[in-house]
Amino acid sequence: MTRIIILFVFVFASSLYAEAKLSPIQFLELVRNPPKRDSWASMSGTITHKRKGKKIVKMPIYFGVKFSSSMTLGEVVIDNTEGYMIGQQYREGSDATSVESIGTIPNGSESKLAECGLQPEDLTMSFLYWRFVKELEPETIKLQDCRVLLLKDISGSKLVKVYISKEGLFPIKVEWYDGEYAEGNKERTLALTDFEKDDDYWVVTELRLSGPGWRTNVEFNETKAGHASGVGATMPKDLFVEL
Repeated sequence: MTRIIILFVFVFASSLYAEAKLSPIQFLELVRNPPKRDSWASMSGTITHKRKGKKIVKMPIYFGVKFSSSMTLGEVVIDNTEGYMIGQQYREGSDATSVESIGTIPNGSESKLAECGLQPEDLTMSFLYWRFVKELEPETIKLQDCRVLLLKDISGSKLVKVYISKEGLFPIKVEWYDGEYAEGNKERTLALTDFEKDDDYWVVTELRLSGPGWRTNVEFNETKAGHASGVGATMPKDLFVEL
């Protein structure tokens, strides 16, 4: 199975596991540690942000990612100027996630990515490596039967509610909460709104984010994926672009 981001990751492989027999912890570990590695994906498209009282902002966005046996390495570039390299090891802990800025980031103001409601580590789905709290009742999202898990960050100040496809073993929807799990504490929501299956891969072509007074739409109109090593490897040399 292959997984890509946030966000969270946008390419996943289907699963034949009898997940219904797995405990919540076993299920989460399977999502965190799929059995196949050494794959890659690249996605290019447009991010559109609407915020109450402000003009609509539209910019190009690129995301490239490589999976190895030990970690996920991704790069997100917005507006061809601001970028981040993100590393995610397949374990819990504050040192398991790394973010390094590249290119030009505005001084004294939020980044363009943050203004659109995204954090770089969302795209490598670092929230999947937060501490398990409990499992909620299953739900169906976009015709996908999902197990629903609550996870808490290492500081204990943030929670995520993650809807994970039982078949594909990837998040369909994510909700971030500040403090306790309560509707009034919800900060933002991310949902995969359009995706398609191509051979062994699930390719996400559209995702939406929203929060109080704002919403963001990301459309990837050009996506590629493949094996990173071995027979039939197709990883491009320019998977990670220079700024």
